[in-house]
Amino acid sequence: MKLTDIILLSLAAGFFIIGVHQLVVITNNENLNVGLAQSYWVFMLSVTLFLTFQLRKKKQEAAEKATPPPPAKGVRTAKPAGKARKTR
Repeated sequence: MKLTDIILLSLAAGFFIIGVHQLVVITNNENLNVGLAQSYWVFMLSVTLFLTFQLRKKKQEAAEKATPPPPAKGVRTAKPAGKARKTR
C-alpha cells in the first residue's frame, strides 16, 4: 500500500467520524433531518475518498496481475531458439 492510499483511507475514516459527531451534536439540538442535512457533505466527502481508495486499489491489483513476476534465482529458463548444436 502506497502512502497516497494510506492518506486516502485515513481521510475517509476521519471525515466519517467527523460526520457522525456533527450528526449527533446537531441532532441533540434539533431534529434528525436538520442534523443529517448539515452533515451530509461530510459523509459524501468520506464516501468519495473511500471509493477513490478502492478504485486505486483495484487498478494496482490489475497492473500486478498483468506483469509476470521475474524468474527466481537459480531457476533455469528455456534457451532462446537458435542454431542447433552438433553432436559427435
